[in-house]
Amino acid sequence: IYRSRYEMFNNAILLHHAFAEPAPDYKKKQYIFRLRTADLGEFLFQTTSAAEVDDWVNQINFVCARFSSRALPPPACSNGTFSRIRLPKLPSSAPLAQQLKAHESAACELREQLSRVRQEAPPLKSKGRPVEEFFFKERYLTQEIQRYDTYCHLLRSRLPGGGCELGGAPSDSTSGVHSKSDIADELDKMSYREAMNH
Repeated sequence: IYRSRYEMFNNAILLHHAFAEPAPDYKKKQYIFRLRTADLGEFLFQTTSAAEVDDWVNQINFVCARFSSRALPPPACSNGTFSRIRLPKLPSSAPLAQQLKAHESAACELREQLSRVRQEAPPLKSKGRPVEEFFFKERYLTQEIQRYDTYCHLLRSRLPGGGCELGGAPSDSTSGVHSKSDIADELDKMSYREAMNH
């Protein structure tokens, strides 16, 4: 029976804008790492050693850093409602240095946003929805900053000399993104392993 080449990905975990980290808080088994996906899903994976945990975490995060496209502009909200970052699924084709610049810019913007959120924190004696919303926003932005900082660290480590200051103007929000037709043509050629070797 013929199967579309896309059917095999139906049960795959998408790594765009994902983040992997060791999970020492998980006590039932040893050598576990956690994968957090762009839609805030979480998966736990078991390996055979602490070294293998570190290797999986580093390799996954590098692939995520290398292929995750720049975030899309947030939706317009007249009432100032907080919106999660819009993360495109189409992979980035930007050069390594340009990809690093995009992630550095994103981390900077998120730090500014987190600072504003904390400045608008509800009073200490507040209860209910305002408090829940504040802690959700603070945790979400903190995790995103951690993700982008990790991306930047791993990309710098792959630059000649371990990283250097990058000149030039930042690219726009659509720079380095494949069109759907490009994805269809390049899907069979694209390999995470190839990316990790560059």
